[in-house]
Amino acid sequence: MRAALAWTATIAYMALLFWLSSRPGDVVERWNFLRVPDYVLHGAAYLVFGVIAHLAFAASFRWPFWLRACAAVVLASVYGVTDEIHQAFVPGRVASWQDVLANAAGATVGQVALRVRPVADRIR
Repeated sequence: MRAALAWTATIAYMALLFWLSSRPGDVVERWNFLRVPDYVLHGAAYLVFGVIAHLAFAASFRWPFWLRACAAVVLASVYGVTDEIHQAFVPGRVASWQDVLANAAGATVGQVALRVRPVADRIR
């Protein structure tokens, strides 16, 4: 049951990221009224994605931390690439390799945060 809930949360978060990426550029600019740099927004969003994915892997498999962390970063990074491709078709949005890097970096920082403050081992 925990695994199903964890994967449901992961997929729901992926859907949220997809929806956010579907918003036109002018809408995104209005939402970002604090003018936070794009790479910070991507990093923060994918940090959360990396943590949620790690928890889903922890609930599903008895893998060591490093393997769950790698799987979470790979999942988030691959999804980040597909999300950037998706953005290329949205008016006022562009696909950029810098955003892909920020996505992967955010997911990686999420793994470091989990290593410093482990919660995944309590999922099982």
